[in-house]
Amino acid sequence: MGYEMNLLKIPLDDYREHLRAQRLMPSRKILHEEMDAHFDALKKQGIDNVGTLRRLIGTEMKIKEMARKTRIPADYLNILRREIGSLVPKKIKLADFPGVDKATIEKMLEAGIRNSKDFFDKVTLESAEALGICAAEYEDIHALCDVVRISGMGAVAARIFVDAGQKTVEAIAEANAQTLWEATCAVNDEKAYYGGVLSVKDMQFCIDYASMILQLPRST
Repeated sequence: MGYEMNLLKIPLDDYREHLRAQRLMPSRKILHEEMDAHFDALKKQGIDNVGTLRRLIGTEMKIKEMARKTRIPADYLNILRREIGSLVPKKIKLADFPGVDKATIEKMLEAGIRNSKDFFDKVTLESAEALGICAAEYEDIHALCDVVRISGMGAVAARIFVDAGQKTVEAIAEANAQTLWEATCAVNDEKAYYGGVLSVKDMQFCIDYASMILQLPRST
């Protein structure tokens, strides 16, 4: 399965239901207001999947045009654009992950593997071993590149989750928020990776997002 979701394969109606079920951050709760009316208006424009919608509201000018056609407030469309953008995981430089051996990173760079997407999509255990990277190193980096796909998950947070035993998106989706919070706090208290304070709500967001990753179609 690919690093990114295939937005063209996510029907607009399916995304509407995923969005409806999400615990949105306060600045995006507007998306739940008049949702059905707004999404029906988008469908009347012939938009039937998330990829097409993202393209058609991808700039301020396009948002103004869509607002004119659909009478959906431009502010709503702008926030919807941001929310859809969160479905596209960032490409994290391998060197940004704490604990990854510099020599291993150099071997990856020489092979054209520069970031988390490159590694997740292109590197297998066999190809890693052919570069002189042991199975344990491969599994560690693969875990980091997997969990960092969760929206808002940076390189340092990914390391904390992996060190806490949460080595796949599937594992995080099945976790309990309180237990996950306690495990990640214990890792961070011991290793001082991160200076901020994570909350149980942060853990629940990660769990919910991981579940969404597993449910929505992905590129191959």
